[in-house]
Amino acid sequence: MNDHGKSLVFIHLSIILFGFSALFARWIDQPSFVITFGRVFFSSIFLLIFIKASRIELKLQISKDYPLIVCAGFLLAIHWYCFIQSIQLSTIAIGTITFAAFPVFVSILEPLIFREKMRVRIIVCSIIMLIAIFIISSVGNDDESTQRTAGVIIGLISSLTFAVLSLFNRYFSKKYRPEIIIFYEQASAAIILFPLMFILRPIVSGTEILVLALFGIVFTAIAHGLFVRGLRHVKVSTAGIISGLEAVYSIVLASILLTEIPILNEIVGGLIIIILACYVTISGKQGA
Repeated sequence: MNDHGKSLVFIHLSIILFGFSALFARWIDQPSFVITFGRVFFSSIFLLIFIKASRIELKLQISKDYPLIVCAGFLLAIHWYCFIQSIQLSTIAIGTITFAAFPVFVSILEPLIFREKMRVRIIVCSIIMLIAIFIISSVGNDDESTQRTAGVIIGLISSLTFAVLSLFNRYFSKKYRPEIIIFYEQASAAIILFPLMFILRPIVSGTEILVLALFGIVFTAIAHGLFVRGLRHVKVSTAGIISGLEAVYSIVLASILLTEIPILNEIVGGLIIIILACYVTISGKQGA
């Protein structure tokens, strides 16, 4: 297998690992804040050990980047909290599908931030995405509909914050290695969330700590590492399209391991959002 083929394997393995992330919202019986803290805490510890062992320079080149990367860590904390909370309120399908909409948000935000012309196709895609979201949320009785709507709204916040985080990472990637960026963002998120643990005072069993460590190390830190390694010989646009499979992997894994089968509304709305995300990724790279 050539380098490109190996890199594609790394990308797909990382997306499969990310696909498992949604299931931890079901496997760990703790509030979203606790799960998020455990994830970033163990991930940042693992990354710090890796960076030190690899003798990678940890210090940032420009002092003004420290507050910026802390802001990025704050966004990361919100993103993962909302992602997990969306699943706990609704379904794994809703949590992962709404997250899959982030390329659409990126396409909307980039012209606003970088003062570029807003293309008509992005406006049309945004309207179609809203229709897909309505399809997903409009089902069931009043209580179920309220829960699903709350899950959709919080899932969209997760998607939006990840889109903004992606723009931060676009800036950082020109200066620093991916391991450094990921470490600082996750360490910042852990520090920001740490005081909440004194307020919540969660009772976490030894088994749950082990599961959180597994979540943080294998399905976060190592998954990110595989993804970054795959980018050596795979275009970012290609990796972005493959990332759209995360929702598919999560839904399939949830169906097999948790018998959580998506309903027709979720399948139809999800297909629309995933196709839209792939379209804006491809057309954006082509400058269409």
